Amino acid sequence: MACHFPHLLNPRIHPDDGRRGVRVPTWETFEHVTQFITLRDLAQTAWREDLERYTEQFNLGRVVWPLMNLLHCGHLAEVLDEILRRRLYLFDLWSYVPGSPLEGTWSNITPPPGMVRHLQRTLGDRFLGIDNGEQDGRYIWATAEQQCPREQSRCAQYLGFQRHFQKLCDELGNRMTALTSLTFGHYFLKEGNHLLLGAETAQALPNSQLYYAFIRGAGKQYGVHWFGNASVFNRWGWKDYGAPKRDGRYRSGPEEGSSLSLLKRLMYTHYLYNCVAVGFESGWLTETPPYALTPIGEVQRGAVEFVSRHGQPGVMHTPAALLLDFFAGWVPPRHLYTPYVYQVWGGMPYEAGDYLTHGVLSLLLPGYENASYFHDERGFLSPTPFGDMTDCLLSDAPLWVLRQYGLLVAAGALTVTRELADKLRAFVAGGGHLVVTAGNARGLLPGLMIEHEQVRVAAGVAVDWSDGTGEVEEHAFALCRATVPAGAEVLARCGELPSVVRVAHGEGHVTLLLSPFGLPAEAQHSGPIANAEEQPLACPFGLLRHVRRALGRAFAAEQLFTVGDGLGFVTCRRAAGDYLLALYNNGQRALPWRIDSRCGTIGSVRELELDRSEQGAVGQWPKGHAGGAAGGGRSDARTIAGGDIRLFAVSVQEDGMTLLPAPQPPPRPRNRLLALRGPGSVQEEILRRPTFFEHFDGVKLEWRYLRDRDPGRLRDEQDWLARHQVRAVVDFSRDLNLFPGLTLLDAYPPHYAASVAAIDGVLAKMRLCAARDAVIAVHRRPENHWTDERARAEFVVRIGELCRRAADHGVTLHLQTDHWKRLPDAAAVLDLVAEIGQPNLRYALNVGHLWPGAELPDEMIALAGERLGAVLLCAPRVDSAGQVYDAHLPVHGSGIDPAPLSAAGDVLFIFDAIYPDWDAEYLDAQALRRALGS
Repeated sequence: MACHFPHLLNPRIHPDDGRRGVRVPTWETFEHVTQFITLRDLAQTAWREDLERYTEQFNLGRVVWPLMNLLHCGHLAEVLDEILRRRLYLFDLWSYVPGSPLEGTWSNITPPPGMVRHLQRTLGDRFLGIDNGEQDGRYIWATAEQQCPREQSRCAQYLGFQRHFQKLCDELGNRMTALTSLTFGHYFLKEGNHLLLGAETAQALPNSQLYYAFIRGAGKQYGVHWFGNASVFNRWGWKDYGAPKRDGRYRSGPEEGSSLSLLKRLMYTHYLYNCVAVGFESGWLTETPPYALTPIGEVQRGAVEFVSRHGQPGVMHTPAALLLDFFAGWVPPRHLYTPYVYQVWGGMPYEAGDYLTHGVLSLLLPGYENASYFHDERGFLSPTPFGDMTDCLLSDAPLWVLRQYGLLVAAGALTVTRELADKLRAFVAGGGHLVVTAGNARGLLPGLMIEHEQVRVAAGVAVDWSDGTGEVEEHAFALCRATVPAGAEVLARCGELPSVVRVAHGEGHVTLLLSPFGLPAEAQHSGPIANAEEQPLACPFGLLRHVRRALGRAFAAEQLFTVGDGLGFVTCRRAAGDYLLALYNNGQRALPWRIDSRCGTIGSVRELELDRSEQGAVGQWPKGHAGGAAGGGRSDARTIAGGDIRLFAVSVQEDGMTLLPAPQPPPRPRNRLLALRGPGSVQEEILRRPTFFEHFDGVKLEWRYLRDRDPGRLRDEQDWLARHQVRAVVDFSRDLNLFPGLTLLDAYPPHYAASVAAIDGVLAKMRLCAARDAVIAVHRRPENHWTDERARAEFVVRIGELCRRAADHGVTLHLQTDHWKRLPDAAAVLDLVAEIGQPNLRYALNVGHLWPGAELPDEMIALAGERLGAVLLCAPRVDSAGQVYDAHLPVHGSGIDPAPLSAAGDVLFIFDAIYPDWDAEYLDAQALRRALGS
């Protein structure tokens, strides 16, 4: 049964909406209608006339997209006043190219100091950011290419990419809009400093449907809207109706660049993709008076008028999602920014999971990898056998986002953590359909066991399906042995071996493909692979036929309509039984069409009239391709002409469709801190944990981390931590040991003075990283000449002095439950806090420092009352002799029940174990969440 998610994106309900560094726009910002983008320059003297001409006289749109030099001109204040008066939008100021000289249009031009804040104060939500334009492509072309040695870890590649764009966004003010030129939009939005995400389609760049599969997925994951853009450029020139120009090998002219047909198809598909704004790159008006619309401008104004007449398209039907690993760094097998093929992250060769990604996308978008390599424009838009209905997510997507889809395909090699397995099981149990290959399936479902042994299957083997049909594989492939749960249904066999299995789980089911990654065992192409214009790209590893069939059945089950072979189509649902369908023909010959429903009986089909000004205009077709002998054929009741796009309002008596509920995202955690113990960068440690902010909002740092870093380095890191609202606590307790570390007792004055200086130095640095809390502990007394009573009295005095010095830096101290070798019992520490009596001294209950016979956590919580400031979560180890060791083990699996901690109230919960991996951190976070009921 097909599923549909009938809700437009609302960034305000996203858990990150209050945490990220910018307030992203909503549909309300855009007045609940798709806006149009126009006018690329406002720095010239005739800017006022241009505003009138573009936004009013010719009605091309209200989103203006000027060069960055506007911010350096003398009439900026007047421009901003006029934008406000006309209720326009200032969008994506562009032309920054890092490292270039300040010469010409494309340069290292940046906003003047304080300008981004000024624009935000002046225009509010109508200031739509500074351009992060085509920079992911530039990164692959220039920066990644220079790596030496080239990182061979995908995580390390991601960290390098993130560092590059952190500096870039710092230079531009961290209020960004990304115009991607590859598939890295997820990584931009995750940073929390981007307002919108889009792509430059056509040009010499990838397939538009592929782009927006990634863009929509990123937007839904991170709660950020997207926009559409179609470029007048291609690999060989650009479309322009003025005097011919030349820029190196590029030429302008009415027949150069993108065809009018392609530009129109791109614009209307972007509209149906639920873009908040759409538009072309340039070329709307003639260059000299009397100004008039060019054919490019006619197409855009026709779209403006269409939206004015017909309103919004409804919610795009995207019931399926492809799930890739967060660190995948996947890009199409060939693209503009490198001559090399089948590489990720700009230098790492495709592995099996990457070929799986390419294979699944090729099934959905046949020939997508041809985009920009053929003069006839094939590949920029592909036929869509199942409809254009798929988003691409990364593996950090939370469960509430996964539940916006009916079908989830594990379309690349995943790092299957305990957390991801839990999410996928919950997705299926809630009614979802998961398609997964054996390479990703281990540990996924109870009773499902995938053995490491692979069984080779020879070429030409028959694959028998449960519906009685069969097919023969063309290439040898490998199967994994598996023990599947009782009651599982075998959908296909290779001889006696199951190859496709359906496993029920809860309300949903899993389709398990027992090929490791759905690929043949041997490459289907040998020798170098040519990457040349006007040539298709050979593929060494394509999907196995039975894998294509299984995936095809899964995608087909989510279709609401069919329209005919060889066409592309997009479906939007406007209301119950009310649909808007776009049909488009990407070839140059007419094709038959017919709309059939899989979601109920069709009541009516009514075509919505589109502007047809491009038909017959110079530049309608790609240069050298004039639509064949018949000029592309004709569009009528049975056929759709080559290069055409048509929109239909379809009414249906709905039946056999599931409407998915509105999302219910959980709030981000508060006062949950993870202890980080190594010397590595805190920022990088967080980045290595893509779902960190689902479980934690802060970190506990060892005091040495601050001591060993210079203030400048701390400030640099603090900028990122502050944007992400990362809370920090500094822990002195490990080195508070009298000797050789730090001492709180003035038994030997030189050592005490050195300790005071070291602690005070770190307290001063805490301000640089906005750390407002510190953990301390009492330590042993001097071995000779000091009694316990004298030591305790000295602790009262010296900790009191430390509290007063900490207060000067705005720091609260948390004195943690003592280890059993230091003070007689945990309650003694609480008594010490009370006796010291300083307002910035709180009690920290360390669960791992309690042992059999000591006070129970609930007793200590009740005894501490309002003096309790923090709970440190870890577990001791008890050996076979019954001896207790302060091992700082994870709480999960230790036998410690965290349920009494629900009485602790609004305190810091610090996950203080020494964790072996992310799975252990995640399990402890889940244990506390269950204990606290949140």
